[in-house]
Amino acid sequence: MLSHLSNKTVLITGASGYIGSFLVKKILSLNVFKIKLITRRKINLKRKNLEIIYLENIVQYNDWVSIIKDVNYVFHLIGVSHYSKSLRGQKDYFNNVNFLLTEKIVKASLISKVEKIIFLSSIKVNGEYTNGKSFLSTDKPNPKDFYGTTKLKAENKIVDLCKKSNLKYTIIRSPLVYGPNIKGNFGLILKAVKLGFPLPTLYLKMKRSFISIYNLVDFLVFTLKNKNTDNEIVLVADQEDISISELISKLSKEMYRNSNFKVIQYPFPLFLIKWFFKCIGRDDFIYKLLMPLQINKNELKAKYFWREKYTLDEGLKKTLYEKNI
Repeated sequence: MLSHLSNKTVLITGASGYIGSFLVKKILSLNVFKIKLITRRKINLKRKNLEIIYLENIVQYNDWVSIIKDVNYVFHLIGVSHYSKSLRGQKDYFNNVNFLLTEKIVKASLISKVEKIIFLSSIKVNGEYTNGKSFLSTDKPNPKDFYGTTKLKAENKIVDLCKKSNLKYTIIRSPLVYGPNIKGNFGLILKAVKLGFPLPTLYLKMKRSFISIYNLVDFLVFTLKNKNTDNEIVLVADQEDISISELISKLSKEMYRNSNFKVIQYPFPLFLIKWFFKCIGRDDFIYKLLMPLQINKNELKAKYFWREKYTLDEGLKKTLYEKNI
């Protein structure tokens, strides 16, 4: 129950982003908090106890104390994770958004005596793939790109600043998120299955951890009421891991459940897939398609007493049939 948090103020950065939009809906549905939203895009919401702050150039904005001065909890969701050609080499851009902006917000939170900051990081801080052992929060970080490196820098800054104060934190490392109208890599998989053409994915058998947007948002809110998550780095994921080939089979079965059609997957040499992505400079796809990435979920149950709200199958069904409005 969250009744003891009545009239507390929650700030959400990245409120118009994919994860932010789902979190906003969840927080509003609780009808407990006063809410501040930070966004660059227009949000069509009008509610009592809701304030929307538009910041066109959030990286250059510096007066965070004026925004955070009456806030109790901060959900910091803003981050750059895209892999377009225009961003892949922009080291400064990743650093400005993922690290320096986070530092500004944490310092303002300290001055404003915020109770807790919840920071959405990434499993890429641990590494790009697992090798016979699932990732744990206690593993030595091993980021391989600008995104993972700057997220790790932000994590370290949060821990360093908070340990000298009363500001509590929860750092959440999430794997790939899926849900309705999702873009990015999961969105590409959905589009490929919807087209119905045969896919060269039969050999993509490596297990990977994912998390539905519903489970991720549930855990984000969970951190507000569960003190076991205070000053912790938490790896969160759906309980069931799945390979790309199995994922395509499940999506195909559900999409075409009222017919005898199913997407055919055929074998294609893995070395040729690897060679192709090497040639186009997308080594990241080699990791995502050909390598395992699994998160140990024992901590979620044993240490934090959290259970996923939806199974993988339930999350996939909601992904296909619900809308993010």
